[in-house]
Amino acid sequence: MKYNKSEGPLAEDTALCPSYNVPNEYYVPNDTIVGIAISKVFEPLLSKWVEPLKGEYKRNWLPKHAYLCLPLVMASEVGFIIRAPFDIELLWSGGVAVSDLVVKIPVTQEFDRELLGQRKFFQSHFGSGVFTLNLPIQFRTPKGVSLYVTQPPNYYIDGLSWLSALVETDNLRHSFTFNIKVTRINETIIIKKGDPIAFVMPYPRYYCDQFQYKTSEDVGISEHALEQEYKACYFFGKERGAEIKGVKKSSLRYRVGVDIFGNKFEDHQRRVLSPAKARSRMKRNLRLQRYWHRKYCASLSKKS
Repeated sequence: MKYNKSEGPLAEDTALCPSYNVPNEYYVPNDTIVGIAISKVFEPLLSKWVEPLKGEYKRNWLPKHAYLCLPLVMASEVGFIIRAPFDIELLWSGGVAVSDLVVKIPVTQEFDRELLGQRKFFQSHFGSGVFTLNLPIQFRTPKGVSLYVTQPPNYYIDGLSWLSALVETDNLRHSFTFNIKVTRINETIIIKKGDPIAFVMPYPRYYCDQFQYKTSEDVGISEHALEQEYKACYFFGKERGAEIKGVKKSSLRYRVGVDIFGNKFEDHQRRVLSPAKARSRMKRNLRLQRYWHRKYCASLSKKS
């Protein structure tokens, strides 16, 4: 097999590069994110630091009635969280220099102290109060799939704001960093060991690139169709404004999967599925998209 090698300025510009080639041949199954430790000492910790959110929709700060909101519940249990490996204390003076952020790790266990001796977990790459977590984990994804990195959904730590990133984890062959902005000046921000500190979610490369925002006028929706949607919004708005026994029926309507006229949603997700069921539903959803696209194209042909 012929391998692609760089011919740019990075190809031979450092003595640290090996003189031989190790091609990127590692195969990752289509339904898998693989965690590989950067050395054997960290392998036993992979399952402790990274966890799927599937089924973990509860948050200790959410009121009970919030769980009637299906969109919120669904967002709470997709993707994977990274938990803080140690207790962390952050103090930012408000300056832009890297040294203006002080990171303290109050380690009490010998095992944690040994881990810290093996790896520089925490630093500030960018300055301006940005805290950088450098976990000894290499994430690998199937070909053409990146990882979207951002704040854990519906978790928060007061005084912190997450930076988001999109990483080509099918191509990258080493760990990457998670970056979090401290937003309070001269106040100690405490992260407890085990707190959700980062979040990753698979993102098929170029998926979002194909979408563009258009108005109803841009896509040529008929006056009749617009009137129908205006009516739906009107009646739904009336229902949303009314409470029945202390519960907004509009929330229950979405949860069940019916619109204001009683029409069932064509493809409604109420829980995170198993990989096999998810693949089946995605194929079905693709057929549904093709059907509606053909219908839309046919309507345009009639107009012309």
